[in-house]
Amino acid sequence: MELKKTFLAGKMNKDLDERLLSGGQYEDALNITIDTSEGSNIGSITNSLGNTVVGNITTILNTYSIGSTNARAIGAVAYEPLNLIYWFVAADEYDAIFEYSEITNTVEEVLICTKATASTPSKLNLSKEHLITGVNYLPSHKDNGALLLWTDNYNPPRKINIKRAKSYSVDDSRIDIDIDVILRPPLKAPVIYPVKSEEVLSNNMEERFLYFAYRYKYVDNEYSSMSPFSAVAFKPSDYSIDFL
Repeated sequence: MELKKTFLAGKMNKDLDERLLSGGQYEDALNITIDTSEGSNIGSITNSLGNTVVGNITTILNTYSIGSTNARAIGAVAYEPLNLIYWFVAADEYDAIFEYSEITNTVEEVLICTKATASTPSKLNLSKEHLITGVNYLPSHKDNGALLLWTDNYNPPRKINIKRAKSYSVDDSRIDIDIDVILRPPLKAPVIYPVKSEEVLSNNMEERFLYFAYRYKYVDNEYSSMSPFSAVAFKPSDYSIDFL
């Protein structure tokens, strides 16, 4: 006889003796991690580790002569297939996103935006009072670069291309547009000027009502919404009536 016990309720109950637990409950559990690094341990199960200091962002900030007063980590996300951790930091002098690689044991800045004063918003406009609880890592597709998307219930939804963001300087002028999830659409309709020429093959503009619109293609192969449509391009021939 094969006995199976499932825990569909997913409820831990440490008050009762394990012999008295009802179906779907369990007495104890441990957080585990599946090793995704290279080597003989790949695929093995280990206990999740506690907090450990693995890098110092002060060294990076000193490179740009930026202080770090009242710094607070307000959000983080891990991408286990590449053993990467990204976290968001808000301080009196800056807002920033950092990356830690467990494979190389290094910390690298992804994006840094400074503040004129502690109360002045940066280009990232992070807030110590608004934690980033919704953040996702989207792997790279066809070498376009991985994306980091987040929302903090304070700013509009944000995103960055990690590879491209790393190439930006501190307070880069491109940050303002590049972090927007909502892509800026074309606002003006195209204008059509019909030209009739004997050298151009007929396009049936005398028989059809044609109008046009366009949209933008952005660097990450994303497309904007359509522009307003143009006026109808209709060029009739000369008007004539046969009275016979």
